[in-house]
Amino acid sequence: MAGSVDPRLAGRDLAVDAARVAALAFVVCAHILLVTLVTDPATGGVSNVMVPTLYPWFWWVTWLVQIMPLFFVVGGYASAVSWNRARSTHHGRDSTSPAGWVRARLLKLAQPAAALWVFLALAYGAARVVGAPSDYVNAALPGIGMHLWFLGAYGLCMAAVPLTTAAHRRRPYLSLGVLLAAVVMVELIRVGTGQPWWGLLGLGPVWVAIHQLGYLRADGTFGRCPPWLLVVMAAAGYLGLAVLTSMPAWSRDMLTNLNPPTMALFLLGLSQACLLQLLTPLLDRLMRHKPIQTVAWVIGSRPVTLYLWHLPVIVCVMAVWWLVGGPEPAVDSAAWWLWRVPLAAICWVAVLAVVSLAGSVEARSSVDSRSPVTWLPVLIALVLVVVPAVLEIRFLLTPWLVLGGAVAHVVAVGLLRRVRPPARRHGSPC
Repeated sequence: MAGSVDPRLAGRDLAVDAARVAALAFVVCAHILLVTLVTDPATGGVSNVMVPTLYPWFWWVTWLVQIMPLFFVVGGYASAVSWNRARSTHHGRDSTSPAGWVRARLLKLAQPAAALWVFLALAYGAARVVGAPSDYVNAALPGIGMHLWFLGAYGLCMAAVPLTTAAHRRRPYLSLGVLLAAVVMVELIRVGTGQPWWGLLGLGPVWVAIHQLGYLRADGTFGRCPPWLLVVMAAAGYLGLAVLTSMPAWSRDMLTNLNPPTMALFLLGLSQACLLQLLTPLLDRLMRHKPIQTVAWVIGSRPVTLYLWHLPVIVCVMAVWWLVGGPEPAVDSAAWWLWRVPLAAICWVAVLAVVSLAGSVEARSSVDSRSPVTWLPVLIALVLVVVPAVLEIRFLLTPWLVLGGAVAHVVAVGLLRRVRPPARRHGSPC
């Protein structure tokens, strides 16, 4: 029934919730299309074909379905609201410190991530013990882990929130401009050297800048803009994207611009943030329907778990499909697209089943952000989360990285759960 709001959603920005759920659903559906295991006629082995990339229209479709910038925009909104609420509702000894808030948010990311890393390490070890062909196992790892860049990018955004929100309150456009200047500097280095991996220096500036666009929604800036101005800004973002990608140094394909991240993602994020504001009344009305609220809760109740586990599950489903001899239509045929429908249904059922099991790890990741903590263990934990993600971007997922990532994340979770309060000065009150 329309017109009522589930108590779980009361007091929330329903359009932001809708955007977050839609972004997660888009990511899962996109990866279902991008994972296709086919038999190599020459060797009889297996290889993955990202079928949509074979079509000439794929690049412009990525302008519509590359939804990760929007995910960071709504994440920025949520972070600003959370940090501002924590600072305004507690005072004195009960106040939330920057380190305490970052610790709590980083743990919500690191703990479910640790579960995945450990599972991958154990699964890899088990596969080798039972004698699974090493070529198959090693070939599967890059596909299973190609989404783990998110951990590094989002971890950096979380760690920067106390600083970026303070800068935004004082000089919102100047603080955003500083981040964009850093992005431009990295782009100049990347283009000037001809070495694309210099772009990894932009992992922080690009995603933190996109994340900060969410602050403009949180402080009401976007809400105060007339619709025509939002349309102009969205169009300007896409126009800038068209101009930028007309040059050889930037790809028209938004998947290629993802890792290492480029200025193209910020322009896409700006357009998506403006479109989200334009669609807010419609999304708000949609989220007042009980069936939509139910879908939003099923998909969005454990967002980190769903994001982290969906790709390994999809790869496993496709592997089983290939092993049992499921239909393997030509990748450029209509039959291939038709068979994606039942495969998508199977993948979604499997993903939601795994999330229902693994989601308890995310559910138990909450700690009191008001607990007094020092920065050192929090920063060490941040490094332990970010470094494996950066290495995955650069070298893809390898057996050694799986093992190292598992150890790093377990240590990070241990540090975040057992941080000690700052030492009191001699003579200070208890």
